[in-house]
Amino acid sequence: MLTGKDSADASSVYFRANNGQLIIDTAKAFWAGLLPGASMNINFYPQQDSDPLFSPVATGVAQIDEQMAVATVRGRLGDSAQSLTTAYGPELASRVRFYSTIRPARLRRPLLRQVSSTSRPFRSPSRVPLRR
Repeated sequence: MLTGKDSADASSVYFRANNGQLIIDTAKAFWAGLLPGASMNINFYPQQDSDPLFSPVATGVAQIDEQMAVATVRGRLGDSAQSLTTAYGPELASRVRFYSTIRPARLRRPLLRQVSSTSRPFRSPSRVPLRR
């Protein structure tokens, strides 16, 4: 629990960020908001190194057991995608209700639209011919 004495509280707070500059800057902003009167102490690995906390597989600390992962999902859901709705239906429905109340009306439409066979493909700006 923080006491409001930033310098004293800083000794009981530990910040660790992944080593991307944006993430480090975000951690600094959180620190500045939480303890504005204390000197900043953000822990992170150098940019060229992988942090085992954030990248355990890449650093060799953990291994993915693909067969176990597939067996776990199948054990919970079986071979039917409908099982996902059955297993997590109430949770999914509550999130849909929640998000539909906070999104502005102009955004209350499907996030993805159905693409018909008559739809024109997206053209990246680099492929759009220049008009002279």
